[in-house]
Amino acid sequence: MGLMVHVFAKLASAFNKLVFNPLFALLINFARGGNVRITTNMMNKLKKSVLNLLLKAFKLNDVSPNEHGEFNLWFPNNISSFNSEHSFYELLENVNLIAVLLDINAKVTFCNPYLLSLTGYTTNEITGCDWFAQMLPSFDNETKKMFLIALNSGQIEKHFENPIVTKSGELRHISWSNTILRDSSGTITGVASIGEDITERRLTEKREKEYALNLSNILESVSDAFVSLDTNWCYTYMNKKAGELFGRNPQEMIGKHIWTEFPEGVGQMFYQTYYKAVETQEFQFLEEYYPPYDLWFENRIYPSKEGLSIFFHDITNRKRAELALYESEEKYRSIYENSSVAILFSTTDGVILSANDFACKIFDGTEDEIREAGRNGVLDITDQRLPGFLAERERTGQAIGELTLLKKDGTKFPGEISSVIFKDKEGNERTSIVIRDLTEQKQAEEDIRLKNRELQTLNRIILKTTEVLSLKTRLENILDEALQIVGLEGGTICLINPDDTFELAVQREASDETIKDFTTNQIKIGDCLCGNCVFDCRPLILNTREEVLNYATREVLRGEDIRFHAAMPLLVGENCVGVLCVFTRTDKKPTENSLKLLETVCAQASLSIKNARLYEELNESEALLRLSTELANVAAWEFDFATNSMTRSKNHDNLYGLEIQDKWAFETFLNATHPDDREMSNSFIQNAVAPGGSDKYRFDFRVIYPDQSIHWLNVTGEVIRRNEKGEGVLVRGFLIDITDRKRAEVAVRESEERYLTIISNIPGGLIHIFDRDMRYVFNAGEELARLGLSNEFLVGKSIHEVLPADLALIVESQYKRVLAGETVRFEGGYGEKYFSLTSAPLRNTDGEVENILTLSVNITERKNAELDLIRMSRIMKNSQEIAHLGSFEFIAADQSTIWSEEEYRIYDLDPNGPSPEYNVMLEKCIHPDDANLLHETFMAAMQNQEIYELEHRIIRPDGSVRWVYDKAHPYFDENGNLLRYVGATLDTTERKRLQEELKMLNAELELKVKQRTAQLESANKELESFSYFSRPSCTPSCHLWLFTDTGRKAQGIFE
Repeated sequence: MGLMVHVFAKLASAFNKLVFNPLFALLINFARGGNVRITTNMMNKLKKSVLNLLLKAFKLNDVSPNEHGEFNLWFPNNISSFNSEHSFYELLENVNLIAVLLDINAKVTFCNPYLLSLTGYTTNEITGCDWFAQMLPSFDNETKKMFLIALNSGQIEKHFENPIVTKSGELRHISWSNTILRDSSGTITGVASIGEDITERRLTEKREKEYALNLSNILESVSDAFVSLDTNWCYTYMNKKAGELFGRNPQEMIGKHIWTEFPEGVGQMFYQTYYKAVETQEFQFLEEYYPPYDLWFENRIYPSKEGLSIFFHDITNRKRAELALYESEEKYRSIYENSSVAILFSTTDGVILSANDFACKIFDGTEDEIREAGRNGVLDITDQRLPGFLAERERTGQAIGELTLLKKDGTKFPGEISSVIFKDKEGNERTSIVIRDLTEQKQAEEDIRLKNRELQTLNRIILKTTEVLSLKTRLENILDEALQIVGLEGGTICLINPDDTFELAVQREASDETIKDFTTNQIKIGDCLCGNCVFDCRPLILNTREEVLNYATREVLRGEDIRFHAAMPLLVGENCVGVLCVFTRTDKKPTENSLKLLETVCAQASLSIKNARLYEELNESEALLRLSTELANVAAWEFDFATNSMTRSKNHDNLYGLEIQDKWAFETFLNATHPDDREMSNSFIQNAVAPGGSDKYRFDFRVIYPDQSIHWLNVTGEVIRRNEKGEGVLVRGFLIDITDRKRAEVAVRESEERYLTIISNIPGGLIHIFDRDMRYVFNAGEELARLGLSNEFLVGKSIHEVLPADLALIVESQYKRVLAGETVRFEGGYGEKYFSLTSAPLRNTDGEVENILTLSVNITERKNAELDLIRMSRIMKNSQEIAHLGSFEFIAADQSTIWSEEEYRIYDLDPNGPSPEYNVMLEKCIHPDDANLLHETFMAAMQNQEIYELEHRIIRPDGSVRWVYDKAHPYFDENGNLLRYVGATLDTTERKRLQEELKMLNAELELKVKQRTAQLESANKELESFSYFSRPSCTPSCHLWLFTDTGRKAQGIFE
């Protein structure tokens, strides 16, 4: 019997936190012996460790489900097959389930320690008592009736709940699983029950129901509409007010998708705000007009991990009232508040009563500040015009004039003032003062003066630069004018070479070292004080010597003492052709206006420089033109139909593969043309020279060289003279050898076809071309058919007609970036598939984006793998928390560590803090008596390149000591060098404690065994008399045997 008790104890401990019904079924059935059938649902509730224990305990092989999805386990009733004889006491101490046996008189014949700890009774107080009289409350009469009926009928309700009373009078709710006990003859001997304390569960359920009811009552009673949505945007609740507002039945809306029910809301501000709340998990407030209902709503949106809770408040009436009030007030205040002039009301002695918004703006103060300042605070009392202005108003009742005004900070500005004296309704004299700020007018006058000066300067520069064609002379004139504008002594103009280096073109007062540096070195853009203004196309102003020294590098090395430096890019459109610099070695600084004028001059100078360069290039190009026509296989010709003869350049005949002919007639041209192209060529020319024909023509044709090679020529002709009949008689044109271009076109076409074939056959790939309106132009790829699409179906449709709304919005935003010239990469889902998309701009010959090219690759498998990896990471994290199993990495390079959250919890450290370094961990986290052992063990493992394994003590920050077990595997690079150790830490403190307790119990047990040897021998003799327990035809109740006189004697051995 002791062997079977051991199995009971192991199973009960392993099932400590499971729903106990499957455990109970197993305990009862294998106690009786024989076959046990377990459904798949029950098997799913059993932990793998428990099933392994069961198989090991009864020496069973692994089991698999039958065709009905059931597992059949056969438990032998021969107790000699069990593995231990002293673990029943362990079960009684550790199982968190009530175990109780009643005889046919409802007397307690057995109970486990859990019942005693739960009720507060002792074994003597429970054993032998009337269960129903002592343990059940007085109001429970049904349970005893059920017990009596079960004893008479042999049938008992297997699962039910009822309360029991503890010794202190507390009621505890128990969920019971029961079975009838019989002896070997089949006679009913009592009832065996296993119970689970569900008191806290029932209290929690009760509180949750009360809370839900109260919450529902509150939400139904509030005047606001309220709905809640889950993470799939489906309704989980809608109160009555919301149902009335939306014209829907709240109950029927539960589970329905919000945007399916209200598609008109997609894209509205509500829609965007809901998604923002979900993404940011932050409260959102929105006051917005909803056109479909012609209503204003005030929304309070509360996000959570479960979804959204939204309160709607109809504020339409308030909004309309506010609008009406606003319109009424605005009607009467518009002249005063929205006037483009400042208006003050004051007393005749200068006390300001009110000021409009424009007055506050020009005086740079609030209305209260203006009233407090009074007349002397807004008018400059030192202005000599003020006394005469006030006297004029006093004499005539009104005055107009210009005065100096004061802002709040004392800044003076000019103003035109018109003031009138009037009487209010009480008869008091008041003044209205209308003020117009003249600052902009005065500034405009100054700007006009400066503009005149600029125009005069520009006119002078234009005259000087157009008088000469030499680029160097123009640059010198420009630099001299620039220095005259800013009033500085030094300057340079550097032109930009094609390799992004500077060429010092002209200079004034540049140091010898600077001139030598520019002439002997290649100075890149950004290497000198010309700066990166070439790249960003903006002036670079350095106002102090410190700024110059901090910015410059070459100038510092040369020992320059420049105290101000300005670099101005010379721009032609968006291209920078050079940089004009001005500088000084004195403390003199140019004015801001002079620098602005210099920018304007630089713009004009840039055009002048470009024109001079073009003139020089033109001279060069004319010299090269004659040579280039020959080198580029271009021939010029002129054909006279009247004489049937042609004048032509020297290389003309060679382009046909012929030696120079004495005469070139029209027949010569046709004979030299490829036979297949003669009719086409003749048709082009005859149509052009015919009366009413087009003056210009152009076509490609072939010729055959003497070596039989085919060459392509392009001819461009223009009729320059016709006779009185309108017939072309003189034609002039060019002949170009385009053989290489034709071959390139063929190669390009073949390459495009080859690339299209490759792209179209990428596994899971798609290729799309869109126009600027995001409509499909071309589509290919093996994935098209899998998606149920075709090129014919897609062409002409927009992305919004093909893609789901949410995906179309994402794609549209990305394609806008492509149309702006970017290449973008993003991911999107279509149906149940995920795609990685790369989109690039296709440009026309002018460089403008004309189409969008998109390559899509099916990444569904990768995406699913990523999701599986995330799920497995979460499972791993939860598993570590449940098992108190932490993980760590030791990085060999820097002896740093990386800990999991559970590793931090084991050491009772803050997971948000850094992982401790190895030496710090030894000093602060490892028990002093174990630190050297850990270090030596770990160093030995590293040296031998083997697994590190050790059980040791740690010290938490509060001083408590715990036991842990570490095990880590080494990982090496391809050269065999140690990279890291990766391992796990198991908190073994509880196991250590149990081992110590077990050691003490074993010692105590050994003592008791020695003392009761005689009793044991007597009990064994009596056991032999029950030999029928080993016969297969008998099914003895193991529980019943335990509580016979013999069983009690055997039990006493273990107490």
